[in-house]
Amino acid sequence: MGQHDFTAAAAEDWQRIVPLDGQLPLEVTMRLRRAATHIDAVIADVINPTPLASYGEYEVLSALRRADRSLTPGELADRLLITKAGMTGRLERLTGAGLVDRSPNPHDARSAQISLTARGAELVDDLYKRLMDAQESMLSDLTARQRDQLADLLRQLLLSFEDVPVEAAHR
Repeated sequence: MGQHDFTAAAAEDWQRIVPLDGQLPLEVTMRLRRAATHIDAVIADVINPTPLASYGEYEVLSALRRADRSLTPGELADRLLITKAGMTGRLERLTGAGLVDRSPNPHDARSAQISLTARGAELVDDLYKRLMDAQESMLSDLTARQRDQLADLLRQLLLSFEDVPVEAAHR
């Protein structure tokens, strides 16, 4: 059975209805959105059997695992580019599941320090390996060179959207 390029067909339809000098922006963004949908489904298959409610909760555990110290909720929110309110909900669920600990912040009585529990570290390490395997499988049809090119192009695209200093993104 041949492969159907849904995006190319949609772009051709639009070109017929509203002729423009090419439909490349539509093709690029539609393909990115469709790829994101497939990626989300694969990630959900890895996350769903765990105590985590979402990939966002994995991101919190991952940020803590990569940090060389405990972090405040505000620092976590900044690193993950989410609101402090969104972080509060994630931390409540993760604390309740025994995956993170909250302790008083010795530098600011209004804040807490968040750290991984041993159970949280074990889970995030296991999930990291499983997610890497799933992502490897998703990209298996691309050569190493194509993967490098795609990663570079996506990096360039995201830098045009994200107003985050490179140093902050790699903390």
